[in-house]
Amino acid sequence: MTNRSFRFSRGAGGPVLLAGLLALSAALSPAGAEPVSLRYAIAVSGAKAMKMTFDGDVGRSAYKAHVRIKPAGFMGLFIKKSFDLNGAGRISKGGAQPSSFTMVVTKKKKRRVGSITWNGGHFSWRRTPQPGAREKAQILRAARRGAPDPLSLLIGMAGKDPAKSCAGTRRVFDGHDVYDLRLSLRGKTVVKSAFYRGPATVCRMLYVPVAGTPEKKRRKILADPWIFNLVLAPIQSKDAGRLMAPVRAHGRMKGHKFTATLTSASIGGRPLRP
Repeated sequence: MTNRSFRFSRGAGGPVLLAGLLALSAALSPAGAEPVSLRYAIAVSGAKAMKMTFDGDVGRSAYKAHVRIKPAGFMGLFIKKSFDLNGAGRISKGGAQPSSFTMVVTKKKKRRVGSITWNGGHFSWRRTPQPGAREKAQILRAARRGAPDPLSLLIGMAGKDPAKSCAGTRRVFDGHDVYDLRLSLRGKTVVKSAFYRGPATVCRMLYVPVAGTPEKKRRKILADPWIFNLVLAPIQSKDAGRLMAPVRAHGRMKGHKFTATLTSASIGGRPLRP
C-alpha cells in the first residue's frame, strides 16, 4: 500500500517541532557534562517512515545539540526531505537562553537554510532562499515577541516539573516558520520498554501556525490540527540533576497518526533510569 499524501512540504514546522519534541537538553563539553545518545524510529500510519538521531552532552550551565531526521523504511520511500538541526545556548534559573540555531532542509540536491543568532534581547535571522518582503515582515513581526527555537524551548522544559512547564501557550521560531504551541498536561503513565522502564508524564502540544506558512497549508492545519503527545520521563544526570526526557511520542499530523519510539538511549554511557 502506497500513500503519497504524507509529505513534508514547504515549511518545516511539523518535522522540526517533532525533532524539538524529542530533543533532550545538551551541552558541549562543560565541566562535568555527560554525553547523550538517543535514537528514534518514527512510524506513520503504522509503517516506518523516518529515523532520528540526537547527539550531545548534558550540562548544568550550557547546551549544544545536533538532531538529524531522514527517511527510512517503507514510508520513507515517499518522503523526499531530510532535516538537520543545531542549537546552542546557556541554561539559567529562568530556563534555556539560546545563542544560535540553524535548521537545514534538504530535498534531493536543494537546500533551504534558516539561521538565528541571539545577542542579549536582540536576534538576527537569515533564510535562504530569501523570503519575499511581505513574508519577511510578517515573520519578523511574529518572532519579535521573544520566540525561542524548538530545541531551546524543550531544553527549558526538560529541567522543570511538567505540571509547571506543560501549560499555557508558547511561541516558537525555527528559522523558517513561526508557530504557537498550546500546552496541556494529560496525566501520568508508566513506560515499559527496552530503553526505559518507569513513571512518565504526558504533555500535549497543539500546533498553531502564525507566520511563514502558506495560506492554503495554514487553513488545512487549522481544519485538521497537528497534535503531539510527548511522554516525558524523569532521568538522572550527574551534572544537571533530574531531567525530563522524551521517551515516546504520538499524535496526529497531516491527517495521519504517528508514533516515535526509542531504538537506543544512553546518558553518560548508562541506560536511562528514573
